[in-house]
Amino acid sequence: MGLSSGRYVVREIATESGAVDFDDAIVVIDNGVGTTAEVFPNELRTIPTLAELATEVSNSEASDGCAGGYTVVHAGHLRALLNEIRLGTPAEHAALFLKELLDSVETLTGIAEEHGPRTLADLVYLQAAILNDGFIDHYPGESRVPELVQRLPSGRLWMQYIKTE
Repeated sequence: MGLSSGRYVVREIATESGAVDFDDAIVVIDNGVGTTAEVFPNELRTIPTLAELATEVSNSEASDGCAGGYTVVHAGHLRALLNEIRLGTPAEHAALFLKELLDSVETLTGIAEEHGPRTLADLVYLQAAILNDGFIDHYPGESRVPELVQRLPSGRLWMQYIKTE
């Protein structure tokens, strides 16, 4: 099982009942910015919240030869936890934001074409706000920045830089 380039939403379960009745059911997912995929149920996993990740880490027990206070935690969950609580410089945060954004879309001009030039401009302003520990004003109906940002792996972190008017 590989990793996705961002967060996806289940759009359809392609069975007669609309439920996962068998292992080879097809599940249609999309990332909301133009990428759709058909996957099997065993290829999907939910993204735990920060609280769920922290609980898993704190409740994990030594196993598989670990001792001395070391524990075994799913590597993907640990990476997600570290991304959520990542301590770094504003420049590192701004770079991470841009990396996540670029990984989630085919092209930057595609953002403007699909979501409007104001959305693309607001994303650029958002990167500057992250770099300067500021915020951007978001006016619902004028851009779709929150919708796009929430789909990024560190979306909850980036949302703190958006002030909705």
